Amino acid sequence: EYSGETGLFATGGTYAYGGGYGLDASPDVEGEALYGMSHDTITVSQGDRIRFMQYVATGFGDEVCTLFGVQNPVSNSENYAVCLEQFGTPRMSLMKDVLNTDATGTQLDSANVTFSDGWYEVLIDWQSGGDIDVSLYNSAGSLVATTTANDTEYTSGSIGFTFYFNHGGWDSMVAWPRTDSTPTV
Repeated sequence: EYSGETGLFATGGTYAYGGGYGLDASPDVEGEALYGMSHDTITVSQGDRIRFMQYVATGFGDEVCTLFGVQNPVSNSENYAVCLEQFGTPRMSLMKDVLNTDATGTQLDSANVTFSDGWYEVLIDWQSGGDIDVSLYNSAGSLVATTTANDTEYTSGSIGFTFYFNHGGWDSMVAWPRTDSTPTV
């Protein structure tokens, strides 16, 4: 199912949102993925909404990217990504062709964010025609940042994860067609 640097990730209960297991960097939270890993049997495409939860632990300079539209193999770094970055100016970046941080790809858009420890909900609205809107919500459900761009190089692909330091984790990733109602956790 997963390919790439699978040995840099583990499932466990430390960063689980609404369930028993989440995904985190393991065994080294202060390591780096060169290109991350992708789930080759899950496909998302233009016309989908993608939602995931990401736990942010502040104070470490974490640079964490969630990939979508991944053109396999993941090692080619042909993808779109939403990166929650704490190195330098804290921000959420909408990226293209990242390895592990927003400094390793092409920035499509970015918004500054004041992070605090806790869960964040990321909602990607990948529209037909190439519009990509990303919304970031804090643990109270308040909208804290948005990014938007248009890019049509990739119209579908798998999902994936990559990082340069990750003291937090991911959970509850779902995708559904834009016309359907929003799933709940």
